[in-house]
Amino acid sequence: MPLYTVSTRRPLPLDVRESVAMMITDVHCEHTGAPRTFVNVYYSHNVPLRPGIELDVFGSVRGGRTLQTNDNVEDDMVDQLAKLTGIAPSRIDFSIFPVPASWIMEGGVVLPEPGEEDSWLKEHGHAAK
Repeated sequence: MPLYTVSTRRPLPLDVRESVAMMITDVHCEHTGAPRTFVNVYYSHNVPLRPGIELDVFGSVRGGRTLQTNDNVEDDMVDQLAKLTGIAPSRIDFSIFPVPASWIMEGGVVLPEPGEEDSWLKEHGHAAK
């Protein structure tokens, strides 16, 4: 967790997928303070997206963060997605869906609330590997 699903009509080239996954991880961690090991990126292609949309990103993330934090993540990711893919920001659909941390497991252990990662990693660091 978080899980970002990147959907496109046609597969993105491998080098672009690698760059996008690294960028998503960087941006998410920069704005939320989450450990990098928590971030997951999943690609789906041959998806029938809405007319006018070429790339869709759906982020299922731990709840408890401010709306401003989520907006900052969205703004930063859409800007960088446009640069990495050459797709205009207006043709990128992005949404974040917050879920309670208590609904999510990593390595068989329920994830901590945002801000409690350090103590969780000390106790359950093996689960994040």
